[in-house]
Amino acid sequence: MNYRSAILIIAPLAAALTLPSCGGGNLAGTPAASSALAATPTEAHRGAHSWMNPAGRTQQLLYIADSGSATVKVYTYPGLSYTGELTGFVQPLFDCVDNSGNVWISDYGPSGALYEYAHGGTTPINELTGLSYPYACAVNRQNGDLAVAINVETESTNLGEVAVYHNGSGPPSIHIDHNFTLNSGLAYDNSGNLFVDGFAAGDAFHYAELPTGSSTFTDITLSTTPSSPGAVVWDGQYIDIGDDSNTIYQTQGSTIVHSISLKLSKDTLRGFFVPSAKKLIAPDAYANVVGVFRYPRGGSEKKSIASGLNTPWDVVVSR
Repeated sequence: MNYRSAILIIAPLAAALTLPSCGGGNLAGTPAASSALAATPTEAHRGAHSWMNPAGRTQQLLYIADSGSATVKVYTYPGLSYTGELTGFVQPLFDCVDNSGNVWISDYGPSGALYEYAHGGTTPINELTGLSYPYACAVNRQNGDLAVAINVETESTNLGEVAVYHNGSGPPSIHIDHNFTLNSGLAYDNSGNLFVDGFAAGDAFHYAELPTGSSTFTDITLSTTPSSPGAVVWDGQYIDIGDDSNTIYQTQGSTIVHSISLKLSKDTLRGFFVPSAKKLIAPDAYANVVGVFRYPRGGSEKKSIASGLNTPWDVVVSR
């Protein structure tokens, strides 16, 4: 059984998921892509009919990778008014945003892709194709580099890699920490250091840093080990690590400074985003809810989007 089996599966929804199989396949717990969609992300985009309310384009926008509907739903922020959607994806799971407000969407699959959209735009302005199961992504605010967690899965290989595209284009540089059998989350801090988590052999949690200007990872042993490697987010001061359940760990180096517990009905925290020093936005993927929480207090959401979603996986705010 591959290491994807260690990622949380909610039993009542198992029929809607792609289950793990020996020797490669989709990330366990990841919803299956609709067979009605085209076989590749690029083909799907040719027939896409994205739209956006022009009035919403001048506001901050919340982008939700709604994997179950194969769309990215867009809402105003902080008002949470539905303002449009991006279509034509096979399985959108993660998104990330750059200094200009451009949003990258990670379309998961064995020949996956990333698509870049301008703030409020409905047509991709850039695309990166042919990626092996692209998962989380992050943009280096120092130089515009785009990092993508990709995972090589064959009968004999389980290997997590990080592809870094200089300024979001061109052939990537590939960075490998051979302790990773699967990469899950990644984030840049303000200095351009890249932090990555994932699985090591035996389903163990693994965490490492790729320092700015380096091509070699430095492994980090945390003071407390999260139950499962989830999303990794920079909050402006700390690197936050989600556990794919309901907890987020604020970390500084090898130290866990604070743990944040979220009250989620299904305990299916996947991606999340910290738009300000006092707010956290997080999906409860299999509850089909995206909530806005106090940060770093956690607890119950103060506002939410509780309808119109189908397995929301990740969120970002574009300004």
